[in-house]
Amino acid sequence: MAVGNLSSSTTSLKIAAICLGLVFILHIVGFALPRWSSLTLSADLWTIISVDVSYHVGLWRDCSCASVLGTETCSCFLKISLPEWLKGVRALETLGMIGLLISTIISTVIVCTRQDKTIRGFNILCAGVSGLFIVTGVIIFGIENAEDFEELFSFIESLPIGFDTHGTLAAGFILCTIAGGLCLVVCVPLLVNDYLAPIPTAAQQVSPMTVQYATQGQVIIPPPGQTHVVVNTNQNQLGYMPGYTQAQPGYVQPGQIMQGPPAYAPQFQPSGSQNPRQEQDVPYKS
Repeated sequence: MAVGNLSSSTTSLKIAAICLGLVFILHIVGFALPRWSSLTLSADLWTIISVDVSYHVGLWRDCSCASVLGTETCSCFLKISLPEWLKGVRALETLGMIGLLISTIISTVIVCTRQDKTIRGFNILCAGVSGLFIVTGVIIFGIENAEDFEELFSFIESLPIGFDTHGTLAAGFILCTIAGGLCLVVCVPLLVNDYLAPIPTAAQQVSPMTVQYATQGQVIIPPPGQTHVVVNTNQNQLGYMPGYTQAQPGYVQPGQIMQGPPAYAPQFQPSGSQNPRQEQDVPYKS
């Protein structure tokens, strides 16, 4: 039953199910990476010592790396004090991840089993809301991170040591942005297209049976349980009609060809009378 419905599912639904799975994986990876933004500082102290410091910010952890005289040391630590906007971004991205998981499961179930419009509509709503949550979260993070960069750069410029600074949005932010964009731009339109397509009935999903014909006095016996028709076409002349009948029962191997005279000869009326009632002196009224 699942195989039959898989073949009758729309192409849009199948592509949407695969795309939702890929979007969910992208979002999981970006959600967990401690690299949503990166800040790099470099300076030459007393023209002798070269110092490079990089700081990476994530939703759950931060990492810092320092390189002095060619020796690099890195460490990661959990976030302790969180600003309110970061808590909001965490909540939005978490809700988006849960919604993507639910939508992926529903899409897979719909591909394998027939469902009505209600389930399909809920799936569209779930995918659309998930995409909006993810995109809203990355927008908030980008705006707040840009403001933090401005404040940090202003403080670094006020120091007596001249640092070269560079800040950018990193891999985790980019992956989640791609995941939210694909969900809204690709997955949701595919699910809407599948929703607008008519759901095939059970009768439309039945596979057609192979039709076998018997001609020239030969009868092709189909497999047991399949009805076949014997057609006599040997005497295809004017005034004759071919006779049709169900083949006689008998034990014949499936696919075996029986040769012999036609089972039924065409019937015709004598040319001396057009109606049998006239032969019995009974008036015939047309």
